[in-house]
Amino acid sequence: LIDKILANKDNMPLIKATLQEIEENYYELFDMQFDHMASLFLENAPMAVFAMLMRPKIRHCGDEAFLMQIGQREDSRITVAVEDIHDKYARLPEIMTL
Repeated sequence: LIDKILANKDNMPLIKATLQEIEENYYELFDMQFDHMASLFLENAPMAVFAMLMRPKIRHCGDEAFLMQIGQREDSRITVAVEDIHDKYARLPEIMTL
């Protein structure tokens, strides 16, 4: 499934569906390898990083360390304001109840 994401790194619908399958069937394995997966996606499939934040269980893996990892990478193809993402991430439960 990870290879599928990497091979289709620009196909957001496929990435989201694959991450849903991972979350539903392989969450414990993904959680154990979260740091590796996050780095792999950050380097090779940046859209998967955002898709990970859309999945209810996966977005809680690694807590804020994951967001900080994104912000500390100067060579990343993703340019993000970590504080902005953190604020939106922190407000997610409030937004989901609207």
